Amino acid sequence: MALKPREAVPIAAKGYWLPSAGIPYLDEFPDFPEEIEIGSYTIETEAVLASNGTAVDKFRYIIGRVAKLPKGFPVEKLIIADEMAIIAIARGQTYGEVYQFSATCPSCGHQSIVSCRVPEELPVKRWDRNNRPPMSVTLPVSKDVIVTRMLRIDDEVRTSKWLNSIKSLNPNQPQDTISYIRDKALQIVSVNGGVADTVEEAEEYLRILPGPDMIALQEHLTNSACGIRYEYTITCEKCAHVFERVFPIQNDFFRRNRPGWANANIGDARPAPGTPENGGTTGAARESRPVGPVPGTNPAG
Repeated sequence: MALKPREAVPIAAKGYWLPSAGIPYLDEFPDFPEEIEIGSYTIETEAVLASNGTAVDKFRYIIGRVAKLPKGFPVEKLIIADEMAIIAIARGQTYGEVYQFSATCPSCGHQSIVSCRVPEELPVKRWDRNNRPPMSVTLPVSKDVIVTRMLRIDDEVRTSKWLNSIKSLNPNQPQDTISYIRDKALQIVSVNGGVADTVEEAEEYLRILPGPDMIALQEHLTNSACGIRYEYTITCEKCAHVFERVFPIQNDFFRRNRPGWANANIGDARPAPGTPENGGTTGAARESRPVGPVPGTNPAG
């Protein structure tokens, strides 16, 4: 007797809001929805996660399998903020929203096991189609007017390949530094109406910016960004010190918590409130509605 699965596709959750509200895609895809269906992982997805591929390629694959995007929309055009929201929701669809990790108090050194509902208990900022964020800034010293955008998956793919090529030529090159500058350069659409011929030209522009202009640009990128911020505020159960734990998306995030176990101690602790370090991708203010089912909808579909 042949096996007959009840459903041929993963169970979908309808009505999940994207942090961007679909705004970055409306020029090319006017009917792009504010909310999309997101399903769970399959055994094929887990096999890909266990493979030796890069995180960039794995995430791109997962998005293509769990998110119901408009027909003809290329996954690579998603902004990274939406990508990370989809990843978090799909994880919750598969393993449940609760994610456990250990955290060490920077004040007394006490280590505790923390349970966080992802993405429900994480700070989220969502754009509003009726009140779009300003994507330009006038710098205080040079008076340059810079138009910006958020990073997309295809930016991440190109940067990953570029970093690998640099590493092969110069293993001692500090990749965090050059990657940080490259990310900011990719977010520059134009300066005073002029468009850089190459990303290297945009990088050179950033390197000569006066300090106040640099700060103004960074603040603009942070304040205009949407997305989930993977940071959790913790109160030490021993000394009551309040601190924040930043935890990156790594292998532990994609595994079911086993009873009596906690994921590895990850991320950096620092006093609360924190300041977004990467406003161009997932950094965001601690406000707005959480990513999740739209009120009045059935999250089970």
